[in-house]
Amino acid sequence: MNNENSDLKASSTFLYQRTGGGAHPVKVSEHSGLRKNDKMPYQLLVIETTDNYRPATWNTTFVMIKDLTLEKFIEKYIEGKEEFKDGYFSKPATSGGRRRRRSTKKARKTRRRSKK
Repeated sequence: MNNENSDLKASSTFLYQRTGGGAHPVKVSEHSGLRKNDKMPYQLLVIETTDNYRPATWNTTFVMIKDLTLEKFIEKYIEGKEEFKDGYFSKPATSGGRRRRRSTKKARKTRRRSKK
């Protein structure tokens, strides 16, 4: 997984924008790329801004990709559950519907019993 971010250059720029506010031009650092323990692929982009603005949450973000290689990089790691159209990439509040609760057999039994 080391070669994945080789075509991501430090000069790659895109727009970071919260739904309520204005857009901030940001820079993708050389260290962006997949790390093992990250839950979502697009959380891996290390963001550096010119001012002291830092994205607090990723729940209301729209990222406009300017760099084509970066766009391909992100597209590669999206499993089609999240929206990615017109160069806009919007992250849903939950982690792409993957945070499914695993129902154990015991839990199912007790639930069934309480319904009766």
